[in-house]
Amino acid sequence: DFLNYMNIQMGYLKHEEFKVVFLNSSNQIVLNETLFCGTIDRSVVYQRLIIEKAILSKAKGVIFVHNHPSGNLTPSKKDIELTLEMQELLDKVDVKLLDHYIISETENFSFYENGLIDYL
Repeated sequence: DFLNYMNIQMGYLKHEEFKVVFLNSSNQIVLNETLFCGTIDRSVVYQRLIIEKAILSKAKGVIFVHNHPSGNLTPSKKDIELTLEMQELLDKVDVKLLDHYIISETENFSFYENGLIDYL
């Protein structure tokens, strides 16, 4: 249901958006916010803002969701680097990065399911 909602909300956009879903210790959503908007093929993500929102919302977990207007779900080198850097930073403040999804009109790519992040 979550991914279907994100596909509908973001999959048809003609510009990139980066959402962060903040979860409590029971994995209930405490905040769902589009933090960054960009152009047709990129958006700037400010790591400090994500950390700040995680702390202020008292999140224990986060999920990143961004769209690729091109429909190509393959994560870019920058997508992978950002995800790994954010996972390390979030761990330092006791917040787990649970997944990062790339969304298109009808499909999605999960970093966790494809072995690009691990939170064990």
